[in-house]
Amino acid sequence: MTIKARDVNIRLPAMVALLGLVLALPYLAPIDILGVHIGLLQLSLMGVWVIGALGLNIVTGYSGQISLAHNVFIASGAYTAALLMERQGVPFWLAVFAGGGCAAAVGVVVGVPALRIAGFHLAIVTVALAVAMTPILLKFTDFTGGYRGVTIDMPAPPPFLSFLDQDRWLCYLSLFAAVLMTFLAWSMMRSPVGRAWIAIRDSEVGAQAIGINLARYKVLAFVMSAFYGGLAGALYVQVVGGVTPYSFGMMTSLTFLTMIVIGGLATISGSVLAGIAYVLFPEVFRTLQIRFSDVMIGSFSLKVLLQDAQSILYGGMLIFNIILMPEGVAGGPLARLIRRGLDMRLADLTRPFRRLVRGVHDAGP
Repeated sequence: MTIKARDVNIRLPAMVALLGLVLALPYLAPIDILGVHIGLLQLSLMGVWVIGALGLNIVTGYSGQISLAHNVFIASGAYTAALLMERQGVPFWLAVFAGGGCAAAVGVVVGVPALRIAGFHLAIVTVALAVAMTPILLKFTDFTGGYRGVTIDMPAPPPFLSFLDQDRWLCYLSLFAAVLMTFLAWSMMRSPVGRAWIAIRDSEVGAQAIGINLARYKVLAFVMSAFYGGLAGALYVQVVGGVTPYSFGMMTSLTFLTMIVIGGLATISGSVLAGIAYVLFPEVFRTLQIRFSDVMIGSFSLKVLLQDAQSILYGGMLIFNIILMPEGVAGGPLARLIRRGLDMRLADLTRPFRRLVRGVHDAGP
C-alpha cells in the first residue's frame, strides 16, 4: 500500500491536535476571551451546531440546492428524541439516532418534490416549510406539548465516566459527536457520492452525461442534510433539557445559511466556523449589552440599539463577505496562506515519523 507524504503530514497530526483540544476544552471551561464568557453550555452548543452547519452545507454548498428548511429537520430530530425519552423511556443514545432517522425521513418527503424545482423556486418552497413549522407544532398541542414544549431529564454519564459531572459529560458528548460527524462529512465529500454532488452542483447536464443519477443523488443530499440536522436537534435536547415550538423558527435557517456563507460554502472547515460563530456571536452581543448598559446616544440606549443590531450585523457581514470574500473565510486567501504555513510546519514536525514509515515501507515483506 502506498503511503502519501501529504496524508502523513496533515491528517495524523491534525487529528491528534483536534482530539487533544476536545479533551482539554471542557476542563479549561469556563473561558473568558476579552470579556466574552464561554462555559460548558456554550462549548456543548458549539459541538451541536457544528453538526447542524455541516448538514446545511451538504445540501446547499456541495449539492447546490438552496434549502431554507433546515429548522424543520432540526426540530423533527429534537421533538423525536424528546418525546421518545419523556413518554417512552427510550435511552438517550437510541433517541438521538432515532431523531436523526426521523429527520432523514422528513428529508425524503422534502427532497422528492424538490426534484421538480430548483434555484429560487426551491428556496421559496423551503421558506414556506420553515415558516409553517412553528404553527404546526403549536397546533398539535397533545403531541408536542404546545407552548411549553417537551422537557426531559438530561442523561447522566455512564458508569465508566462517573468521575465527570453531568455538564462536563454532555460537553464531551457533543464535542466528540461533532468530531465524528465532521470526519464522516470529510470522508463523504472525498467519496464517489461527494464527487457526484459536486458534479451536479457545477453542471447538471454534465453530471447526467457521465452517468450520474440526478434524482438519486439530489434526494440523498436532502436525506443526509436532514440526518445531520436531526442529529443536531436531538443532541440539543440532551444539552438544554428540552425543546419548545419557538426553539427553531425561521431565523434559525436564515442564520445558519448566513453563517455557512461567511464560513465558506462547500468547505468542511467553513461549516465548523459557522457552528462556532452561531454560538459565539450572541455571546459577544450579550457581553456588549452588559458593558454598555448605561451608555446613552442622544435619547437612545446603546443597550437597546445593540439588541436590534444583531440581525443588521449579520446582513452587513454577509454583504461584505460576498463582495470581498466570495469563497468565505475558510476558502479565502488568508485561509490558504495559513494552510500553506501549517503544511510547512507540520512537515517539519513529522519528518522523523515519515522517515520511519518510508523505511518500513521500503523494507517490505
